[in-house]
Amino acid sequence: MKISRTVAYAIQALMQLANAEPGCTTSCNSLSKRGKMPERFLLQILRNLVRHGMLKSVRGVEGGYVLIKSPEQISLLSLCEALDHGLEPVVPEVEGLSPQTRDALLGVVSKASSAASHELSEITLQDLLRHDQEHASASPPASTAAPPPSGPHIAGSPQRSEFAAGG
Repeated sequence: MKISRTVAYAIQALMQLANAEPGCTTSCNSLSKRGKMPERFLLQILRNLVRHGMLKSVRGVEGGYVLIKSPEQISLLSLCEALDHGLEPVVPEVEGLSPQTRDALLGVVSKASSAASHELSEITLQDLLRHDQEHASASPPASTAAPPPSGPHIAGSPQRSEFAAGG
C-alpha cells in the first residue's frame, strides 16, 4: 500500500491548520511555503478538502483556509477516500491469467484492502499531531538523530503500534 503525495500534502497542510490560532485563516501561499509544497497542486487539494467538509475557505485580504472539523474527526481513511477515492481492490485482467486465479487474487486483495481501511480509520489527524509533538520534544538535534527505521511503512513515519501505544 502507498500513501499518495496528494494525501501526504493534505496531511501536512491540515497539521499546519490544526496548529494555527483557532478561527484564524491561513493562506494557501503560506501553507505552501512553510510546507515546501507546490502551491497550485496544494490549492487543488485544499479545494477538495473544502468540498468534503473538512475545511472552510474564506475570501478576501485576510482570507485563507480554516479547519471546520476537529482533528479527532479527520481519519487517514477519510483523507484517502476524499482525495484518492479510497482503497479500491483491483486486479487487472492479464492475458494468461485464468478467471479463477483472478477471482482468488481479488478475494485476497479485498481482504487486504479491508484490513488497511480499518487501520487507516483508526488513525486521526489528532493522533498524528500528538505523535509529532511528542517526538519533536524528545528528538535530539538533527545532526545526531538516528536514521528512521526501515520496513514496510513510510520511511520516517511511525508504525501503527506507536499510535496504539499513544506515542
